[in-house]
Amino acid sequence: MDVAVQNTPEWAAGFDDPASTPASGDVWELSWNGLHEGIVVVAVVRDDYVLGMPVTAGPAGPANVVVPLAGSSITVWPRLETGLGRFLLHRRLGTVLSDDRIRELRLWAHGRGDLATFAPGDGEEDSSTVDHLVRDFQRRCFIEWPSAEESTLDIAATEMTPRQFQEHTGWEPGRILELWSGLILTPEERQALGENADAWTTEVVDLPTRELTSPEVKGLVLELCATRGISEREARNAARDAYALAARTDSVTARRASRAADAIRTLIADSSAS
Repeated sequence: MDVAVQNTPEWAAGFDDPASTPASGDVWELSWNGLHEGIVVVAVVRDDYVLGMPVTAGPAGPANVVVPLAGSSITVWPRLETGLGRFLLHRRLGTVLSDDRIRELRLWAHGRGDLATFAPGDGEEDSSTVDHLVRDFQRRCFIEWPSAEESTLDIAATEMTPRQFQEHTGWEPGRILELWSGLILTPEERQALGENADAWTTEVVDLPTRELTSPEVKGLVLELCATRGISEREARNAARDAYALAARTDSVTARRASRAADAIRTLIADSSAS
């Protein structure tokens, strides 16, 4: 299911170059909770985030350059490069720059080189546009999934068996087994751990989480949001929990690349049937 986002700029709506794996030089539309969150040229790709240069359609000033895109052109802001979670990547619009051209722009942006292939724009610097971009991409930089509050139980740190932990907390045995399987603690459960909350929990940086940050499953995540009427964060947490449980059974394929998608499709099917 191809899920469109709201508020995509009209100039960008016509571009589409399907891909699920981001690469340096790609142009991607970002989204969160089904809303457009800007467009970037990917400069660097890491395991769980990318470094992206903001893109606009307006005239270029001395701090940005114009590059061609599918018979048109876009304005790239190398000096506003920022880190963004891979889970924000929604739709690839095309590829505009080679690795060498990306390197040229980055060196220029950091004052360590001159532009050989490009030239800065000669338009007036619009301070309001710059301020708006800076604020928007600072905010996007701090959109995190999972957040620091979304953690799992560090079983080794508790130094308890499931039965001992159940006796200590008074929680339902079924929930204890879920937590022992790697499900995310609810905010209420984390709070109930009191002074042990930090010592007994760990950040969610496991295989299910990494696979669920892939743009390959972005459309399925948004479909789950629509089916259940929940936020993207809630959908991702539900999918991660389903993945963690299913990975311990034969119900999820052994093909690693499709496990996350299978888990989400199962949740969507269950929601549609209820």
